Amino acid sequence: MKDDEFVHSMCFTKDVTEAVLAEKRRDKLTAILQEKEERLRLAIASTGLGTWDWDAAKGIVQLSPQAQEILELSAPIQKKEAMITLIHPEDQPAIFQQMRGLSENKMDGHFEFTCRIIRPITHGIAFVKITGSAFFSGSKESRRIIGALMDVTDQKKATEKSAELAAIVNSSYDAIIGKTLDGIITSWNDAATNLFGYSNAEMIGQSILKLIPRDRHSEEDYILGRMRMGHSIKHFETVRQTKSGKLVDLSLTISPIKNDLGEIIGVSKIARDISEKKQEEKRKNTFISVASHELKTPLTTVLMSAQMMQQHATIFGEKSAQIGTKIESQVRKMMLMIADFLSITEVDEGKLQLHQTIFQLDKLMRDCINDLETNRHSIELRCDPTVHILADWPKMDQVFANLLNNAIKYSPHGGTIIIGTQIIGEKVRIYVQDEGIGIEPKHQKNIFKSFYRVDNLNTSNISGFGIGLYLVAEILRKHGSQIHV
Repeated sequence: MKDDEFVHSMCFTKDVTEAVLAEKRRDKLTAILQEKEERLRLAIASTGLGTWDWDAAKGIVQLSPQAQEILELSAPIQKKEAMITLIHPEDQPAIFQQMRGLSENKMDGHFEFTCRIIRPITHGIAFVKITGSAFFSGSKESRRIIGALMDVTDQKKATEKSAELAAIVNSSYDAIIGKTLDGIITSWNDAATNLFGYSNAEMIGQSILKLIPRDRHSEEDYILGRMRMGHSIKHFETVRQTKSGKLVDLSLTISPIKNDLGEIIGVSKIARDISEKKQEEKRKNTFISVASHELKTPLTTVLMSAQMMQQHATIFGEKSAQIGTKIESQVRKMMLMIADFLSITEVDEGKLQLHQTIFQLDKLMRDCINDLETNRHSIELRCDPTVHILADWPKMDQVFANLLNNAIKYSPHGGTIIIGTQIIGEKVRIYVQDEGIGIEPKHQKNIFKSFYRVDNLNTSNISGFGIGLYLVAEILRKHGSQIHV
């Protein structure tokens, strides 16, 4: 200014473009670092890992929220001594040894161990895997250790459970075999080696067909088909072949193996040797067959003699005729029992054969009724005489004899027994009714099982072997029919 008039001005400026750009770069890098830190935090959190930071100089440990949760601690910063008290006393010596080695720089700065901790709130035992890396000062002393910890309790229990199951499998008397859905063997226990003669090394990776006789290969297709549908198979009796070529009778229990998603990934098979059981059954059936034959021969002679006494009643007298009738009745009962025993053997061995002819049903029923002896019962036949069936006459005679004898036995006070037929389309329904003690609902599903007898006060004095109704059901099943109460 001069004489209050503006003459000129002077201005000083500084170029701060670089500083502004640097600040922007710093802000951008800070944002990137924060984003990466958040991503890392989320990644660590998603894995269930907890992080920790031990300042050796101050003797404190800083914990992440996940680490606090795993250890059941409420504060993020803990004294070293407080952390040590969490470790199970039996595990502390081994950990102290590792920490000393780390502080003395004898472990290349890294460590990893698994120990038990005692949670302060629930007082439960947990297994924790701890890893860390040490940072050293110029004097080679560790000044800071940073690491992570993970709750591995479930993994530890799963490992122990697997080891326990493996021990059970290996000590089992039954052969236990694992295989893929393609029939390739994946596991083979000691009992399988004892049963089949092949070692673990010989069978792992081999097809299960190696154990199956050629004429039974179709069984494996059936088994694998059931497994793929998620169905189990229990007590499947079959025959398999050992390393020596010997055939053994087995009972198989087969189940699908599923992963955590419920997907079927394999098959578990338990094989039990039932050779001795089969031999025992064979001996029993042989005995029944021989005993039945030995009994049948003299009974036939007695029956013929009784019939002769009846035919010549005028010679031997009326009393002799009555005795002959009684003998004949009892012999027929015994012959029916023998026929039942023989049929049981045929059913058990799968040899029950039918010789079917067309005959008049009414005639068969009448013959069967005429062979029965009962003074207290009236047997009423309600059968259309025009009905003819295609069936095995002797086997159907056995069916009706068993049904009518049952009706007589379980109607101890007498009454009327009705045997009749109903025409339903092209089929005929045959029924037997009596006025006996009846069958409780809880027994109705079981009375057609072999050797099953209703056990209560009403039946305690009634004799029987429990095979009659079983044979009735099997004979009718063989005819393509069924029976129910």
